[in-house]
Amino acid sequence: MGAFEVDSTASVCDALLDHGVDIEHACGKVSACITCHVNISEGFEYLNVSD
Repeated sequence: MGAFEVDSTASVCDALLDHGVDIEHACGKVSACITCHVNISEGFEYLNVSD
């Protein structure tokens, strides 16, 4: 997959789904079930990460 830009308020799950990556998200995208686990191999410094 190539690089793409997203709104700074978008979650990683939403960004991937919006760009055609079909990932499981069983909890309704509330970060409760970890089925949407992804590995970020590049560009982590560009993510807006909160605890």
